Amino acid sequence: RVAGVTDSWWLSMLILPPLFKDSPASPFLSAYYPDCVGMSPSASPSNQAHGNQRPEQRRAAQPH
Repeated sequence: RVAGVTDSWWLSMLILPPLFKDSPASPFLSAYYPDCVGMSPSASPSNQAHGNQRPEQRRAAQPH
């Protein structure tokens, strides 16, 4: 089994998104992207940078 990971076909398949055809998990996982594994689109760094801060925190974080 371990020898199969050196096969170029197997390595090329890693860049493709997983196929969830007929999967009960499909509706829940369709918004996740393979390049951002574990990140939710609603929790992107740009949304977290300002969206979850109180006004006084935003003022303190602004460059002078």
